[in-house]
Amino acid sequence: MQSNHEVIVPNEDLPFKMFLFEGEHGNYFRERHWHQSIEIFAVFQGDLVFYLKDLELQLKPGDFILVNSNEIHAIHSPEPNRTVVIQIPLNAFTHYFTEEQYICFTHEAKETDSQVMELIWEMFAAYRGRGSGYDMLVKSRYY
Repeated sequence: MQSNHEVIVPNEDLPFKMFLFEGEHGNYFRERHWHQSIEIFAVFQGDLVFYLKDLELQLKPGDFILVNSNEIHAIHSPEPNRTVVIQIPLNAFTHYFTEEQYICFTHEAKETDSQVMELIWEMFAAYRGRGSGYDMLVKSRYY
C-alpha cells in the first residue's frame, strides 16, 4: 500500500507545530503518510482509530500516541473528537541521537500520562487564547 510524505512546518511563533486535529468533526480518514517530525496525538474527547505500521490502535479520551520520525501511519476519525496534535521537528533532538544518527521514542500507558495530557492541554489553551506572554507559557510547558 502506498504512503505519502508530509512536509511539516512549525507554527510561526513556536519551535514546533501544534493544532487541533483536522478530523475533529468526524467522518474523516487521513491516508497512510509519513514525515520526519516526531508527532504526538493527544485525545481529549471522542475516539480515534490510529494505524501505526501494522497495528490498529483505539484511542479514547486521556490517551496519547507517539509517532516516530518516518513511521507510516494513518488516522480514522469516525465520530467528532477533540485531539491536539504536536509535531516536533527531528532536529530538536540532534543532541540525543545515537552514533548512527538515530533516535526512537516509545510509550506505554503510565500513571503519569494524565500529567502529560494536562501539559498538552495547557499548551494548547494558552496558544489558542494568545494572551500576554502566551508564547513563554507554551514553550515552558513544551520544554
